[in-house]
Amino acid sequence: MRYTGFGAVRDILIFIAVLWVAFLLESIFPLRNFGIQPRHLHGLIGILAAPLIHANTAHIAANSIGLLVFGLFCGILEGERVFGVIAWVMVIGGLLTWLFARPANHMGASGIIFGLFGYLIFLGFFNHRWYFIAASIICLIGFGSTIYGILPRYPSVSWEGHLFGFLSGALAAKWRSRFRTDGSNGSRVS
Repeated sequence: MRYTGFGAVRDILIFIAVLWVAFLLESIFPLRNFGIQPRHLHGLIGILAAPLIHANTAHIAANSIGLLVFGLFCGILEGERVFGVIAWVMVIGGLLTWLFARPANHMGASGIIFGLFGYLIFLGFFNHRWYFIAASIICLIGFGSTIYGILPRYPSVSWEGHLFGFLSGALAAKWRSRFRTDGSNGSRVS
């Protein structure tokens, strides 16, 4: 049975549910200590843990909506590849945040959201298929103002996580363009 975009939609919903379970566990366990703490060895765990950790209900609610919108959009378009994009953004975006962000405890799934946004924006640019181009245009028209999240406007917001998530999503779109199939016989083209 082939994994479809609708299977990815189900899995995005499960991922959001996991975020909420982790959020509920934060009231019992000190999970906030596991955010990305730049240039501290113990902060490396945050590369994988930080997307599960949220400061408050408003934080996780906003990130749940963003994951739902961009995750569903990407999941319908890309199917199972959406989780490769998420993993790429978590690792590359998280590592860049750890290397270059200001000293703080960076947490939340917004780096993934900005990664999916960057991926969707650049997917049409790097992959010259009409449906990828249409998806990129729709994403730009519908959600283009999201880009302002990469600007350092609020001291309590990890704009660095947003920026590096966005850039890692753009890199994932470029990487995907190198390994796309041409649709006729499944061969790989560059």
